[in-house]
Amino acid sequence: MNIKQIICIFTLLAFLCVGCEDDNKSPIVKESPALTFDISEIPAVDFNDEITLTGTATSPNAIRDISFYLVKKVNDSYERLWFSPLQYADIVIDKTVDFEAKIVIDDPEANAVAVVASDPYEQSTVSYIPIGQINGSPSGSAYVFNELELAAEYEYGGSCPYVFSLTGVNVDGSLKHVVSLEEIKKTNARNLDFAFTNIWRNSTKYTAGVLGNWGYAFCEFRQLARGPVGRQCDYLYLTNSTSIPKGTDTCCVVLVSNAIANANNFEEVFKNAGDNYGTSNFLNSLEGLFTANAIGNQYVVNMKTNASGVNTTACKENAGAGSYIAFRKTENKTQHTYGLIRIVEMPDVTDAVDNTGLKYKPEPYVDGVTDNAHLPQKWYDGASVDAVGIAKLYGRKIKVDIIAQK
Repeated sequence: MNIKQIICIFTLLAFLCVGCEDDNKSPIVKESPALTFDISEIPAVDFNDEITLTGTATSPNAIRDISFYLVKKVNDSYERLWFSPLQYADIVIDKTVDFEAKIVIDDPEANAVAVVASDPYEQSTVSYIPIGQINGSPSGSAYVFNELELAAEYEYGGSCPYVFSLTGVNVDGSLKHVVSLEEIKKTNARNLDFAFTNIWRNSTKYTAGVLGNWGYAFCEFRQLARGPVGRQCDYLYLTNSTSIPKGTDTCCVVLVSNAIANANNFEEVFKNAGDNYGTSNFLNSLEGLFTANAIGNQYVVNMKTNASGVNTTACKENAGAGSYIAFRKTENKTQHTYGLIRIVEMPDVTDAVDNTGLKYKPEPYVDGVTDNAHLPQKWYDGASVDAVGIAKLYGRKIKVDIIAQK
Protein backbone atom coordinates (compact mmCIF):
# COMPACT_ATOMS: atom_id res chain seq x y z
CA MET A 1 0.00 0.00 0.00
CA ASN A 2 1.48 3.37 -1.03
CA ILE A 3 1.39 6.69 0.85
CA LYS A 4 -1.37 8.09 -1.34
CA GLN A 5 -3.66 5.12 -0.65
CA ILE A 6 -3.03 5.42 3.08
CA ILE A 7 -3.90 9.14 3.01
CA CYS A 8 -7.13 8.35 1.12
CA ILE A 9 -8.15 5.75 3.71
CA PHE A 10 -7.54 8.08 6.68
CA THR A 11 -9.32 10.92 4.90
CA LEU A 12 -12.35 8.71 4.30
CA LEU A 13 -12.35 7.58 7.94
CA ALA A 14 -12.27 11.19 9.04
CA PHE A 15 -15.37 11.99 7.01
CA LEU A 16 -17.18 8.90 8.25
CA CYS A 17 -16.53 9.95 11.85
CA VAL A 18 -17.98 13.43 11.45
CA GLY A 19 -20.91 13.75 13.84
CA CYS A 20 -20.15 10.50 15.65
CA GLU A 21 -20.02 12.39 18.95
CA ASP A 22 -23.76 13.03 18.68
CA ASP A 23 -25.50 9.65 18.72
CA ASN A 24 -28.86 11.25 17.91
CA LYS A 25 -27.65 12.85 14.69
CA SER A 26 -26.79 10.81 11.57
CA PRO A 27 -23.62 11.94 9.80
CA ILE A 28 -25.10 10.88 6.43
CA VAL A 29 -26.63 13.58 4.24
CA LYS A 30 -29.14 11.99 1.87
CA GLU A 31 -28.06 13.96 -1.14
CA SER A 32 -26.46 12.60 -4.29
CA PRO A 33 -23.18 14.11 -5.50
CA ALA A 34 -23.21 16.90 -8.08
CA LEU A 35 -21.13 16.97 -11.26
CA THR A 36 -20.12 19.89 -13.47
CA PHE A 37 -17.90 19.80 -16.55
CA ASP A 38 -15.81 22.23 -18.53
CA ILE A 39 -17.53 21.10 -21.75
CA SER A 40 -21.05 19.88 -22.50
CA GLU A 41 -20.26 17.72 -25.53
CA ILE A 42 -17.47 16.28 -27.66
CA PRO A 43 -18.29 17.53 -31.19
CA ALA A 44 -15.92 15.16 -33.03
CA VAL A 45 -13.05 12.81 -32.25
CA ASP A 46 -10.85 10.43 -34.21
CA PHE A 47 -11.19 6.71 -33.52
CA ASN A 48 -8.65 5.49 -30.95
CA ASP A 49 -7.83 9.04 -29.83
CA GLU A 50 -7.55 9.75 -26.12
CA ILE A 51 -9.63 12.62 -24.79
CA THR A 52 -9.53 14.31 -21.38
CA LEU A 53 -12.70 15.42 -19.64
CA THR A 54 -12.25 17.86 -16.76
CA GLY A 55 -14.80 18.77 -14.15
CA THR A 56 -15.73 19.15 -10.51
CA ALA A 57 -17.65 16.82 -8.21
CA THR A 58 -19.16 17.92 -4.91
CA SER A 59 -20.92 16.15 -2.05
CA PRO A 60 -21.73 17.06 1.56
CA ASN A 61 -20.60 13.52 2.46
CA ALA A 62 -17.36 13.55 0.38
CA ILE A 63 -16.55 12.20 -3.05
CA ARG A 64 -15.28 8.64 -2.73
CA ASP A 65 -14.49 7.99 -6.39
CA ILE A 66 -15.03 9.13 -9.97
CA SER A 67 -15.52 6.37 -12.56
CA PHE A 68 -16.08 6.62 -16.30
CA TYR A 69 -16.71 4.45 -19.38
CA LEU A 70 -18.15 4.52 -22.91
CA VAL A 71 -21.87 4.11 -23.58
CA LYS A 72 -24.20 3.83 -26.55
CA LYS A 73 -27.64 5.30 -26.86
CA VAL A 74 -30.54 2.84 -26.90
CA ASN A 75 -33.92 4.55 -27.42
CA ASP A 76 -33.99 7.37 -24.85
CA SER A 77 -31.31 6.03 -22.50
CA TYR A 78 -27.67 5.00 -22.47
CA GLU A 79 -26.22 1.51 -22.04
CA ARG A 80 -22.64 0.70 -21.15
CA LEU A 81 -20.51 -0.75 -23.93
CA TRP A 82 -19.35 -3.82 -22.04
CA PHE A 83 -15.99 -4.05 -23.82
CA SER A 84 -15.20 -0.52 -22.64
CA PRO A 85 -13.24 -0.89 -19.38
CA LEU A 86 -14.45 0.78 -16.19
CA GLN A 87 -11.82 3.38 -15.26
CA TYR A 88 -11.25 5.64 -12.26
CA ALA A 89 -9.95 9.18 -12.00
CA ASP A 90 -6.98 9.85 -9.74
CA ILE A 91 -8.46 11.88 -6.85
CA VAL A 92 -8.02 12.59 -3.15
CA ILE A 93 -11.25 12.15 -1.18
CA ASP A 94 -12.84 15.47 -0.28
CA LYS A 95 -16.20 17.23 -0.37
CA THR A 96 -15.14 19.09 -3.49
CA VAL A 97 -12.96 17.33 -6.04
CA ASP A 98 -11.54 18.56 -9.34
CA PHE A 99 -10.83 15.65 -11.66
CA GLU A 100 -9.56 14.57 -15.06
CA ALA A 101 -11.06 11.60 -16.91
CA LYS A 102 -8.76 10.35 -19.67
CA ILE A 103 -10.45 7.85 -21.97
CA VAL A 104 -9.68 6.32 -25.36
CA ILE A 105 -12.56 6.38 -27.85
CA ASP A 106 -12.00 2.84 -29.11
CA ASP A 107 -15.49 1.66 -29.96
CA PRO A 108 -17.31 3.00 -33.02
CA GLU A 109 -20.67 2.44 -31.31
CA ALA A 110 -19.87 4.94 -28.54
CA ASN A 111 -22.34 7.83 -28.34
CA ALA A 112 -21.17 9.35 -25.06
CA VAL A 113 -18.81 9.12 -22.10
CA ALA A 114 -20.52 8.27 -18.81
CA VAL A 115 -19.00 9.81 -15.66
CA VAL A 116 -20.14 8.59 -12.23
CA ALA A 117 -19.46 10.36 -8.93
CA SER A 118 -20.00 8.27 -5.77
CA ASP A 119 -19.96 9.11 -2.07
CA PRO A 120 -19.04 6.73 0.80
CA TYR A 121 -22.69 5.74 1.32
CA GLU A 122 -23.40 4.28 -2.14
CA GLN A 123 -25.11 7.45 -3.32
CA SER A 124 -24.06 8.34 -6.84
CA THR A 125 -24.76 10.57 -9.80
CA VAL A 126 -24.09 9.77 -13.46
CA SER A 127 -23.68 12.37 -16.19
CA TYR A 128 -23.20 11.86 -19.92
CA ILE A 129 -21.00 13.86 -22.27
CA PRO A 130 -22.31 13.17 -25.80
CA ILE A 131 -19.95 12.37 -28.68
CA GLY A 132 -21.07 14.04 -31.88
CA GLN A 133 -18.97 12.10 -34.37
CA ILE A 134 -16.21 9.48 -34.45
CA ASN A 135 -13.98 9.83 -37.50
CA GLY A 136 -12.20 6.86 -39.07
CA SER A 137 -14.24 4.18 -37.33
CA PRO A 138 -13.31 0.64 -38.40
CA SER A 139 -15.86 -1.97 -39.37
CA GLY A 140 -16.39 -5.07 -37.30
CA SER A 141 -19.24 -7.47 -36.62
CA ALA A 142 -19.73 -10.90 -35.15
CA TYR A 143 -21.87 -14.02 -35.27
CA VAL A 144 -23.51 -15.07 -32.02
CA PHE A 145 -25.00 -18.57 -31.78
CA ASN A 146 -26.72 -19.77 -28.62
CA GLU A 147 -27.26 -23.41 -27.63
CA LEU A 148 -26.44 -24.99 -30.96
CA GLU A 149 -26.67 -28.77 -30.95
CA LEU A 150 -24.25 -31.07 -32.77
CA ALA A 151 -24.38 -34.87 -32.74
CA ALA A 152 -21.61 -37.40 -33.39
CA GLU A 153 -22.41 -39.14 -36.68
CA TYR A 154 -22.56 -42.93 -36.92
CA GLU A 155 -20.19 -44.91 -39.11
CA TYR A 156 -21.56 -44.66 -42.65
CA GLY A 157 -24.54 -42.63 -41.51
CA GLY A 158 -25.54 -39.21 -42.74
CA SER A 159 -28.51 -37.71 -40.91
CA CYS A 160 -27.02 -36.36 -37.65
CA PRO A 161 -26.47 -32.59 -37.16
CA TYR A 162 -22.74 -33.15 -37.36
CA VAL A 163 -20.77 -30.32 -39.00
CA PHE A 164 -20.53 -26.61 -38.18
CA SER A 165 -20.34 -24.01 -40.94
CA LEU A 166 -19.65 -20.45 -39.81
CA THR A 167 -20.94 -18.81 -42.96
CA GLY A 168 -23.83 -21.25 -43.29
CA VAL A 169 -25.14 -23.65 -45.92
CA ASN A 170 -28.31 -22.94 -47.91
CA VAL A 171 -30.46 -26.06 -47.58
CA ASP A 172 -33.75 -25.83 -49.44
CA GLY A 173 -33.82 -22.06 -49.05
CA SER A 174 -32.89 -22.06 -45.35
CA LEU A 175 -29.45 -20.99 -44.11
CA LYS A 176 -28.14 -23.61 -41.68
CA HIS A 177 -24.97 -23.40 -39.60
CA VAL A 178 -25.09 -27.02 -38.37
CA VAL A 179 -25.53 -29.51 -41.18
CA SER A 180 -25.61 -33.26 -41.72
CA LEU A 181 -23.54 -35.23 -44.21
CA GLU A 182 -26.75 -35.75 -46.20
CA GLU A 183 -27.21 -31.97 -46.48
CA ILE A 184 -23.54 -31.48 -47.39
CA LYS A 185 -23.82 -34.07 -50.15
CA LYS A 186 -27.09 -32.58 -51.40
CA THR A 187 -25.72 -29.03 -51.61
CA ASN A 188 -22.08 -29.87 -52.43
CA ALA A 189 -21.14 -27.43 -49.66
CA ARG A 190 -17.46 -26.85 -48.94
CA ASN A 191 -17.63 -23.94 -46.46
CA LEU A 192 -17.30 -26.46 -43.62
CA ASP A 193 -15.32 -25.82 -40.46
CA PHE A 194 -15.40 -28.56 -37.83
CA ALA A 195 -17.33 -31.64 -36.74
CA PHE A 196 -18.24 -33.04 -33.34
CA THR A 197 -17.17 -36.62 -33.69
CA ASN A 198 -16.78 -39.90 -31.81
CA ILE A 199 -13.30 -41.34 -32.27
CA TRP A 200 -12.19 -44.90 -31.58
CA ARG A 201 -11.20 -46.79 -34.72
CA ASN A 202 -10.15 -46.37 -38.33
CA SER A 203 -13.30 -46.54 -40.42
CA THR A 204 -11.98 -47.72 -43.80
CA LYS A 205 -12.09 -51.39 -42.84
CA TYR A 206 -12.78 -53.46 -39.77
CA THR A 207 -9.24 -54.59 -39.09
CA ALA A 208 -7.43 -51.27 -39.53
CA GLY A 209 -6.87 -50.92 -35.80
CA VAL A 210 -8.19 -49.08 -32.79
CA LEU A 211 -6.95 -45.59 -31.96
CA GLY A 212 -5.30 -44.33 -28.80
CA ASN A 213 -7.75 -41.55 -27.91
CA TRP A 214 -11.35 -42.67 -27.71
CA GLY A 215 -14.46 -40.57 -27.34
CA TYR A 216 -15.73 -37.17 -28.33
CA ALA A 217 -13.64 -34.57 -30.11
CA PHE A 218 -13.95 -31.39 -32.12
CA CYS A 219 -12.08 -31.90 -35.38
CA GLU A 220 -11.44 -29.73 -38.42
CA PHE A 221 -13.55 -31.08 -41.28
CA ARG A 222 -10.51 -31.22 -43.59
CA GLN A 223 -8.71 -33.53 -41.13
CA LEU A 224 -11.40 -36.13 -40.41
CA ALA A 225 -9.48 -38.84 -42.27
CA ARG A 226 -6.24 -38.24 -40.37
CA GLY A 227 -4.86 -41.29 -38.54
CA PRO A 228 -5.65 -40.10 -34.98
CA VAL A 229 -9.27 -39.39 -36.02
CA GLY A 230 -10.13 -42.24 -38.38
CA ARG A 231 -13.31 -40.83 -39.94
CA GLN A 232 -12.52 -41.80 -43.55
CA CYS A 233 -16.14 -42.93 -43.75
CA ASP A 234 -17.31 -39.31 -43.90
CA TYR A 235 -15.39 -38.54 -47.10
CA LEU A 236 -16.40 -41.90 -48.59
CA TYR A 237 -20.04 -40.98 -47.94
CA LEU A 238 -19.64 -37.65 -49.73
CA THR A 239 -17.34 -38.43 -52.66
CA ASN A 240 -16.56 -42.19 -52.66
CA SER A 241 -12.97 -41.24 -51.88
CA THR A 242 -10.95 -40.92 -48.68
CA SER A 243 -9.34 -37.72 -49.97
CA ILE A 244 -10.33 -34.32 -48.54
CA PRO A 245 -13.26 -32.97 -50.59
CA LYS A 246 -11.75 -30.41 -52.96
CA GLY A 247 -12.31 -26.79 -51.99
CA THR A 248 -13.08 -27.40 -48.30
CA ASP A 249 -12.31 -24.44 -46.01
CA THR A 250 -9.30 -24.46 -43.69
CA CYS A 251 -9.94 -24.30 -39.93
CA CYS A 252 -7.81 -24.85 -36.82
CA VAL A 253 -9.04 -25.68 -33.31
CA VAL A 254 -7.33 -25.46 -29.92
CA LEU A 255 -8.43 -25.99 -26.32
CA VAL A 256 -8.24 -22.85 -24.17
CA SER A 257 -6.81 -23.30 -20.68
CA ASN A 258 -8.91 -22.35 -17.66
CA ALA A 259 -6.27 -19.80 -16.70
CA ILE A 260 -6.60 -17.94 -20.00
CA ALA A 261 -10.41 -18.18 -19.96
CA ASN A 262 -10.58 -16.74 -16.44
CA ALA A 263 -7.97 -14.04 -17.05
CA ASN A 264 -9.92 -12.81 -20.09
CA ASN A 265 -13.32 -13.17 -18.40
CA PHE A 266 -14.77 -15.40 -21.13
CA GLU A 267 -17.96 -16.00 -19.15
CA GLU A 268 -18.80 -12.29 -19.18
CA VAL A 269 -17.77 -12.03 -22.83
CA PHE A 270 -20.44 -14.56 -23.80
CA LYS A 271 -23.05 -12.83 -21.63
CA ASN A 272 -22.42 -9.52 -23.41
CA ALA A 273 -21.48 -10.68 -26.91
CA GLY A 274 -23.36 -9.19 -29.84
CA ASP A 275 -23.14 -8.42 -33.53
CA ASN A 276 -20.81 -5.49 -32.94
CA TYR A 277 -17.26 -4.20 -33.17
CA GLY A 278 -16.52 -4.85 -29.49
CA THR A 279 -17.16 -8.60 -29.79
CA SER A 280 -15.30 -8.85 -33.08
CA ASN A 281 -12.31 -6.91 -31.76
CA PHE A 282 -12.16 -9.02 -28.57
CA LEU A 283 -11.85 -12.20 -30.64
CA ASN A 284 -8.58 -10.91 -32.09
CA SER A 285 -7.09 -11.71 -28.67
CA LEU A 286 -7.29 -15.42 -29.62
CA GLU A 287 -4.54 -14.98 -32.20
CA GLY A 288 -1.77 -15.93 -29.78
CA LEU A 289 -3.31 -19.38 -29.17
CA PHE A 290 -2.39 -20.53 -32.67
CA THR A 291 1.14 -21.49 -33.62
CA ALA A 292 2.91 -20.45 -36.80
CA ASN A 293 2.34 -23.96 -38.19
CA ALA A 294 -1.20 -24.34 -36.85
CA ILE A 295 -2.66 -25.50 -40.18
CA GLY A 296 -2.55 -29.27 -40.23
CA ASN A 297 -1.28 -29.44 -36.65
CA GLN A 298 -3.91 -27.82 -34.44
CA TYR A 299 -6.82 -29.73 -35.93
CA VAL A 300 -8.43 -31.79 -33.14
CA VAL A 301 -9.45 -31.26 -29.51
CA ASN A 302 -10.14 -34.51 -27.66
CA MET A 303 -12.48 -34.33 -24.69
CA LYS A 304 -10.38 -37.06 -23.03
CA THR A 305 -6.87 -38.45 -23.46
CA ASN A 306 -6.20 -42.20 -23.24
CA ALA A 307 -9.87 -43.11 -22.80
CA SER A 308 -9.47 -46.41 -24.64
CA GLY A 309 -10.91 -49.33 -22.72
CA VAL A 310 -8.26 -51.69 -24.10
CA ASN A 311 -5.19 -49.98 -22.64
CA THR A 312 -4.08 -49.33 -19.09
CA THR A 313 -2.69 -45.81 -19.51
CA ALA A 314 -4.25 -43.34 -17.09
CA CYS A 315 -7.14 -41.40 -18.59
CA LYS A 316 -7.31 -37.60 -18.41
CA GLU A 317 -10.36 -35.41 -18.94
CA ASN A 318 -9.39 -32.40 -21.06
CA ALA A 319 -12.70 -30.61 -21.50
CA GLY A 320 -16.34 -30.66 -20.46
CA ALA A 321 -19.23 -28.36 -19.72
CA GLY A 322 -17.84 -24.86 -19.17
CA SER A 323 -14.72 -25.43 -21.30
CA TYR A 324 -13.74 -23.17 -24.20
CA ILE A 325 -12.31 -24.06 -27.59
CA ALA A 326 -10.90 -21.44 -29.96
CA PHE A 327 -11.02 -21.85 -33.72
CA ARG A 328 -9.50 -19.99 -36.64
CA LYS A 329 -10.61 -19.98 -40.27
CA THR A 330 -7.93 -19.18 -42.84
CA GLU A 331 -8.36 -17.87 -46.36
CA ASN A 332 -5.55 -17.21 -48.84
CA LYS A 333 -3.08 -18.53 -46.22
CA THR A 334 -2.88 -15.22 -44.31
CA GLN A 335 -6.45 -13.95 -43.81
CA HIS A 336 -7.69 -15.20 -40.45
CA THR A 337 -11.11 -15.15 -38.78
CA TYR A 338 -11.36 -16.10 -35.09
CA GLY A 339 -14.12 -17.74 -33.10
CA LEU A 340 -14.78 -19.19 -29.67
CA ILE A 341 -16.84 -22.22 -28.61
CA ARG A 342 -18.27 -22.59 -25.11
CA ILE A 343 -19.44 -26.09 -24.16
CA VAL A 344 -22.81 -25.69 -22.46
CA GLU A 345 -23.78 -29.33 -22.01
CA MET A 346 -22.02 -32.62 -22.74
CA PRO A 347 -23.80 -35.86 -23.70
CA ASP A 348 -24.38 -38.36 -20.90
CA VAL A 349 -21.93 -41.26 -21.32
CA THR A 350 -22.38 -43.06 -17.99
CA ASP A 351 -23.70 -46.18 -19.76
CA ALA A 352 -20.62 -46.38 -21.99
CA VAL A 353 -17.75 -46.17 -19.47
CA ASP A 354 -16.13 -48.97 -17.48
CA ASN A 355 -15.67 -49.18 -13.71
CA THR A 356 -13.06 -46.40 -13.77
CA GLY A 357 -15.82 -43.98 -14.71
CA LEU A 358 -13.54 -42.49 -17.38
CA LYS A 359 -12.49 -45.11 -19.93
CA TYR A 360 -14.95 -46.31 -22.56
CA LYS A 361 -15.83 -49.96 -22.77
CA PRO A 362 -14.78 -51.64 -26.04
CA GLU A 363 -17.27 -53.21 -28.37
CA PRO A 364 -17.26 -57.05 -28.52
CA TYR A 365 -14.21 -58.38 -30.34
CA VAL A 366 -14.36 -61.42 -32.64
CA ASP A 367 -13.63 -64.64 -30.71
CA GLY A 368 -13.24 -62.53 -27.55
CA VAL A 369 -9.64 -61.69 -28.47
CA THR A 370 -8.73 -58.08 -27.70
CA ASP A 371 -6.25 -57.02 -30.36
CA ASN A 372 -6.27 -55.00 -33.57
CA ALA A 373 -6.92 -58.02 -35.75
CA HIS A 374 -10.17 -58.94 -34.02
CA LEU A 375 -12.35 -55.81 -34.19
CA PRO A 376 -16.14 -56.12 -34.48
CA GLN A 377 -17.01 -57.25 -37.99
CA LYS A 378 -19.86 -54.79 -38.36
CA TRP A 379 -20.50 -51.08 -38.80
CA TYR A 380 -22.30 -49.01 -36.21
CA ASP A 381 -24.39 -47.18 -38.77
CA GLY A 382 -27.52 -46.41 -36.77
CA ALA A 383 -29.22 -46.52 -33.40
CA SER A 384 -30.66 -49.93 -34.17
CA VAL A 385 -27.19 -51.54 -34.11
CA ASP A 386 -26.49 -52.84 -30.61
CA ALA A 387 -23.53 -51.28 -28.82
CA VAL A 388 -22.17 -51.89 -25.33
CA GLY A 389 -19.51 -49.22 -24.94
CA ILE A 390 -17.75 -46.67 -27.12
CA ALA A 391 -20.20 -47.02 -30.02
CA LYS A 392 -23.02 -45.85 -27.71
CA LEU A 393 -21.63 -42.33 -28.12
CA TYR A 394 -22.85 -42.07 -31.72
CA GLY A 395 -25.92 -39.93 -32.25
CA ARG A 396 -25.74 -38.13 -28.89
CA LYS A 397 -25.80 -34.36 -28.84
CA ILE A 398 -23.56 -31.69 -27.38
CA LYS A 399 -24.88 -28.18 -26.74
CA VAL A 400 -22.59 -25.19 -27.42
CA ASP A 401 -22.55 -21.42 -27.67
CA ILE A 402 -20.37 -19.89 -30.39
CA ILE A 403 -19.17 -16.36 -31.12
CA ALA A 404 -17.08 -15.60 -34.19
CA GLN A 405 -15.93 -12.78 -36.40
CA LYS A 406 -17.84 -12.13 -39.61
